Amino acid sequence: GTNLKGTRQWKYCETISKKYHFNLVEDIKHVQTIDVVFASEYFEHIQNPIEHLVDDILSKKPKIIITANAFNTRSIGHFEEYQVYDRKTNTHKTISQSKMSKLFNDTLIQNGYERVKTKFWNNRPQVFQIKSF
Repeated sequence: GTNLKGTRQWKYCETISKKYHFNLVEDIKHVQTIDVVFASEYFEHIQNPIEHLVDDILSKKPKIIITANAFNTRSIGHFEEYQVYDRKTNTHKTISQSKMSKLFNDTLIQNGYERVKTKFWNNRPQVFQIKSF
């Protein structure tokens, strides 16, 4: 898990990480591999979430990615528009929140993940797992 050290979330995560034997880190750039990513109300607060997903998370090849409330259009404080970096033209373009949600899911699928149907309410959170898992 990652979070800001010293916050209530960090302290709670410290408690459960000891109980369930997982590591808690401030910055995943220093981690070589990740088994599971659980991102609750996370990606929608990053102006360029695809770049973060590809560069910082998918490079670690997590087996499972769980996203909760990503790009929820009813939530307050999320961006109405997001930035997407186009590697071919070396520029950023702006896309809407609804298009970002589809692009986010498509990016996971293009990187070898498949959507897993769950029995959670309204099939949320979204669960993706690497196809070879």
